[in-house]
This record gives sequence, C-alpha cells and structure tokens, in this order.
Amino acid sequence: MTLAPHQHSAQKCSAPRQDRRALQPADAGLSLPEVAAAVRVPQGALRHARELGILPLADIEDQRWSPAACREIQERWPAIAAELKRAEEFGAVRCAELLSRLTGLAVSKVHIEKLAAEGMLSASRIYRDRPLYRSADVRALAADPLRRAFLTEIAPFRETW
Repeated sequence: MTLAPHQHSAQKCSAPRQDRRALQPADAGLSLPEVAAAVRVPQGALRHARELGILPLADIEDQRWSPAACREIQERWPAIAAELKRAEEFGAVRCAELLSRLTGLAVSKVHIEKLAAEGMLSASRIYRDRPLYRSADVRALAADPLRRAFLTEIAPFRETW
C-alpha cells in the first residue's frame, strides 16, 4: 500500500519523541531539554542562565548544542549555578519576608515599595506588571547600616511570641 505524501508527513509528525530524534542527523546537536537531561540540571535553570547570558551559546544552528558545548556546560555548571544564585529574583512580598528574617523587623510589601521609591532598592526587571528585586540586593540592604537605619524608621520591630 502506497501512502499519499500528505499521509506520510502526517505519520512523521505524529511519531513519538524518541522516533523524531532518530529522524534528525547525528550532528544536529542537542536542544535545551536534551542538554538539561544530559547535564542533569533543571531545564528551567538552563533557560534562566541562557536569558541572563551566562550559559555558553548554542554552537549549532536552530539553538542546539554540540557534545563539546554540553561538556563545557557540565564543567562550568558550579560557576553558572553560583551566578544564578546571585541573580535570584523575588517579588516585593518575598523580599519583605527575607528582610524580616534578616533584620527582625516587621517588613511588608509596602516597605519594599517605599525602599524602591527612595532609590535604596532597584527592580531588576518587571514580571507580570510587578517589579522583581535581586535577593543579593536585599541581603546587601540588610547589611548596610545606613539603609538598615532607614528601614528601621519605616518598619516596626516584630513582636516575638
């Protein structure tokens, strides 16, 4: 039985994922999910590292990585993971929780917004119309005596039970 060309291509597209990979040439490289599986790191972490520009660039067309590039990612992963940690971002509520733990003050979202309005904390980017702040900046704020003094003026001490 001979299939019409459109039937043949439909079969090809509906092939299971592993069969589709077999249809690609051996030198086609690895996609981001395949790199994540090969290097054994979360795909989201690789995606975020790529967004931040700290992941080695794909060296094969169509955003694919060669085996050599995958080895480089694996070897550099401890440094990449450290960069990701420094670039960790939180919204105002999580920043308030972090500052509360670090300072013992009853910090709320309103206080984070006040710190940002005063230029003591800068948003690293906007996500879903809300500012995100780097956790490293929040920690630095808690350690800075002048900014901490300002925070003490606007946020009350927490009552301990």
